[in-house]
Amino acid sequence: MVKDTSKYRAKNFGFSTFNGKGTVNTYVISKQESVMDFLNEIRYSNPFKHIIVILDNFSAHRTENVVITAEILYIEFVFLRPYSPQLSPIELIWKSIKKILSRTFMKDQEMMIDTVKTNFIKFSKSKSLCENWVEMVVY
Repeated sequence: MVKDTSKYRAKNFGFSTFNGKGTVNTYVISKQESVMDFLNEIRYSNPFKHIIVILDNFSAHRTENVVITAEILYIEFVFLRPYSPQLSPIELIWKSIKKILSRTFMKDQEMMIDTVKTNFIKFSKSKSLCENWVEMVVY
């Protein structure tokens, strides 16, 4: 019997919202160019919304070009304090997706990326995840 032990990796970017359209995409690298492209996707998906993005302290999030791109697109940044991913609302979505991925056989990279995207959109529409995050942070 042959067992496939391949591991697939992807640089996933996600934007979840309380009152707009969530967005998710996969990039080859996690550099400032990818972050800037994703900010444009967020704005395109939410053209008339006031956008606040909660970010960790990943170095690509803080580059001058990324900050300028956010300003041009009228996107505000709120940076989490260091080493506090539990304060990020999107971490509940990623945790839920990782649980699904761990229980699902992925035949190839494309299937994994599709699974991530499909479930990200599903979970980003979940009001209960938003409510759980608010409860966790506020109380």
